[in-house]
Parts: sequence; C-alpha cells; structure tokens
Amino acid sequence: MKLRAATKELLYGAAHVAGFSRFARSRLAETLTVLTYHSFDDGDAHPYLFRMPVSRLEEQVTYLRSAFEIVDLEDGVNRMTGTQTDSQGGSTGRPMLAITVDDGYGDNHTALVSLARRSQLPVTVFLATDYLDTGRLPWPTRISSVLHFASVDELDAPYSLPLRTEAERIRAGQVLRQKLSCLDHGDRDHAIAEIEQMVRPEGLQTLKPLTWDQVRDMRDAGIRFGAHTRYHGWLDRVSATDLEEELGPSKARIEAETDMVCRSLAYPNGNWNASIVAAAKTAGFSHAVTQDGGRNVSQSMDPFAVHRIEVPYNERIGTFACRISGMAF
Repeated sequence: MKLRAATKELLYGAAHVAGFSRFARSRLAETLTVLTYHSFDDGDAHPYLFRMPVSRLEEQVTYLRSAFEIVDLEDGVNRMTGTQTDSQGGSTGRPMLAITVDDGYGDNHTALVSLARRSQLPVTVFLATDYLDTGRLPWPTRISSVLHFASVDELDAPYSLPLRTEAERIRAGQVLRQKLSCLDHGDRDHAIAEIEQMVRPEGLQTLKPLTWDQVRDMRDAGIRFGAHTRYHGWLDRVSATDLEEELGPSKARIEAETDMVCRSLAYPNGNWNASIVAAAKTAGFSHAVTQDGGRNVSQSMDPFAVHRIEVPYNERIGTFACRISGMAF
C-alpha cells in the first residue's frame, strides 16, 4: 500500500510539473470547488486523528492563490446560483474555490488566524456547538479516541469486537459509528461512556475545542462560521425531534456568540436527504455542504447539496494540484 501511494505521488507530481494540472484547471470555468479540512498540527500530536501540518496548509494556500479565485463560501454559492452578482469587484477569470473546515478543533485558531490576517484568506469554519460548550469530542472522534488508547484486547459489549491491533481498533470504530449513529444523542453518549469504562483507555488524549473567545478572534480576522449541528448527529439517522434539536439551536448559538447571521450548514458525515434539506430551510439556513465529491457546476448546482473535496493530511503539492484540478480523487 505504501509503494502504491508513493507511486501515485510521483506520477501526479510529474503531471503537475508537466503542466497537466494547469490544463485541466483551464476547463473549470463556471465552477466552484469547495475544499474540506478538519484539524491542523500545532506541534501536539494526537494519534487517533490525522492532522495536517500548518506548513503544508500554507503551501497549499500559496498554490491556490496562484490558480483559483478564492472566495467566501456563501459568496461563491450565491454567485453560482445567481442569487448574487459578483459583489467583490468583478471576476478574475479564474475558477472559484472556497475553503471550509469542519468540527471546531482548537488548533483551527492557531492555524487560521495569522493566515487569514496576513493574506485576507476567506475561510468558513463549521462548528459542532456542543463540542465548544462542553469540551466533549464530536462523538465519532470520541469513539476513535477511547479505542485507540484501550487497555484491553477485546470489546465484549454492546458488540463483540477485537482490539488487539491498530487495524482492528480502526475497524471497531467503523462498526461502532455505524451502530451508534441511529441512537439519539443522549443514548449515544451513554453508550460511549459505557464503552469507555469497558476498554479502560490508558493515557487518553483529547483534542481541545475552540473557545468562543477564539471564535470571536477568528471572526475579527475575517473568518466566517457555519453550523455543523449541535451534537454532530448523522441527520438521516436521527428522530424528527433530534433533527430539530441539531439544527436550530446550533445556528442560534453561533449567532449569539458571534453577533453574525449563520446561514451555512455542513451535514455531519455528509449525510443528507430531501427531508433534511426541508428541515434546514425551516431552520433558516440558505445553503448546505455535503461530502459528495467533485466540484459544483453553475447550471446544475443545488445550494443545499454543495459538493466538497476532502483534502488528505499528507498529500504533496503535486497530487493536491491534480486533485483539485479534477485529475485525481
């Protein structure tokens, strides 16, 4: 697998140097590319969550500025859907690209504030507000954390899962996330607490969330915020009551803390359907982003089904350039 990944990096790197990514990008007129990031390495390693080094993020931003018109997500969606003309003084003639960051990890402040202030970089950060309010990791990451530091070789209940190797723990996390996603947030939190007691994690490390003071500092640097729901529930698997609880309160909380209108929503895990779109509209959102891969084309773009491209934490610049130009996914 490592040999295959290295070969891919070499091939895409060579294609980028040869100009193929530039050629592919030239065909992206009338499109909006939206990138997804999560966490950034500020020197404090957390082995259960892959984090992008800040130096790599800055290298990518330098490339993006030379190749795309970097726009605020909301402005880009409005321009693509015809609800707003170009309010930023005219198109540059380059394809549009927006940068988004999910969850609300505390390292976002370290990575993004100086970059935003130094280069006036538009970024939208989607906050899972319970994480900021309580310090509890978003539940999918919480599962990964307790399993990574488990001191036992097997989980007996609620499901029998081996935990002897790193691969088995990753697989157990995948199984548990699927199983627990159907519970309401209270029952899910209770189940995860019981799992933590059973696996007895040793040396458990948790990633700190953003504080609301940091959020306001980021706001003052020009960063915008959207809702990633309250409890990070997978919205196609929760009850109607929980769906309402996930959407409206997260929007209201962000607005109260930032004194700015929150119109953007990111569906946790990218899960969405027509009922969720209707609930998002009722809650007052004007657009929402998915994890459906690819770029957005103006003729067919649905503002409540915005496609995004996940950026791997360890990708070299050549592969990154090919990925966002449509050559590699």
